[in-house]
Amino acid sequence: SYCSSLYSRLPTPQIDWGRCNKDYVCYGRGSCEQGGNPLILRQYYDNSSMIDHDCDVIIQMKSFNENRMHIIVKLNAIHSSNKFKEFVGVQIRQIEYVAQCRSEGIFTSSNFTEQVDANIVTRDLIFCKFYLSAANEKEFDSNRLSLTCGDQQKIIIIYNKTMEMNVERITCELENDGFSYKYSTSGEITRTVLIPPKTQFKAHCGVLTCHPLPFINCTSCSAPEKNMTCPNNLWRLNDGTMAEGTVECVLSTVSPGNDMTSEWIISTGKNAIPISAAACATTKYDCGLYSNLNFTRASPDTLNASFHHGDQKINCTEGYSLMIGVNIGRSIICNSTDGVYYSPERNVEKGANVFCVEKSMITSDQVGLALMSVCYAFFFIFVYFAYFVL
Repeated sequence: SYCSSLYSRLPTPQIDWGRCNKDYVCYGRGSCEQGGNPLILRQYYDNSSMIDHDCDVIIQMKSFNENRMHIIVKLNAIHSSNKFKEFVGVQIRQIEYVAQCRSEGIFTSSNFTEQVDANIVTRDLIFCKFYLSAANEKEFDSNRLSLTCGDQQKIIIIYNKTMEMNVERITCELENDGFSYKYSTSGEITRTVLIPPKTQFKAHCGVLTCHPLPFINCTSCSAPEKNMTCPNNLWRLNDGTMAEGTVECVLSTVSPGNDMTSEWIISTGKNAIPISAAACATTKYDCGLYSNLNFTRASPDTLNASFHHGDQKINCTEGYSLMIGVNIGRSIICNSTDGVYYSPERNVEKGANVFCVEKSMITSDQVGLALMSVCYAFFFIFVYFAYFVL
């Protein structure tokens, strides 16, 4: 028919994707990318990621100043799973209705005027190309683009070597030298940050989560509250030390590919200490963790030393003596102020081997060494006393 031949002779308008990362901002339906959401528009810098390198909904926009912009809209039913009759057009809004591209033509609100470059309508195409100007010296709203996430979600934004989490909103606003993106953070400190002009950035919506934090089972530990808090913000670490601060799940970058992951940290105000397990601390040190003594038996004839969870004291059952390495002791006590075990004769080295041996198996040489160490201790006490008294 005449109409069919007329349609076939009409040139198909094309989008200049080479300008999308230069002087135009380009948007397309999310589903034009494999697995994308058809209910949202997202920014595209080119068409390389699009199915068939095209899209059923494309919008190009360029701002000249605060009251004039160029808009190109292309609706293409060939690349849509919907029938063309379901297209009613595209409405552009800035808080309120501004302009529409429809099969019936181009329409604007009373606050704006349009200068039409092209308006092509076929059986499977709606194409609008026009300049939009503010009427009566009315300026465009400065929040030209506003990006937010759903309930309980935050925006995670990455650009250059900067990564921000807890971002509430990204906006495109008019600055002295043109339009620029800004983002606003929430939390203890609320900030508004300007992204340098012409800087590409990535933005993700999500709820930041970490795997459940394992509990450190130790004598001087207690379980954290459900909201991950401890009395007086005192936390026990894996090495038996104590840190004062708050435990948080934070975002971190895995080198070298800028992949994102989350991890638990203790924020002390000055430092962030990564942790793989934690508990609330009831003393400054936990000797069992900090001294990390070796309870391996020296031979099948020996016994494991007894560890008392209440005071972290270590001793042996009746008829056995405690061996601390090659030295004999009665028991060793925890000093919770420095995390070191000590006996009446000496401090116990970190990682020392402790076990129990039957008293009848102890040689005279071992007893002699033990008595000699006691004698040396009394000798030094006598010298110290004589020096200061005499």
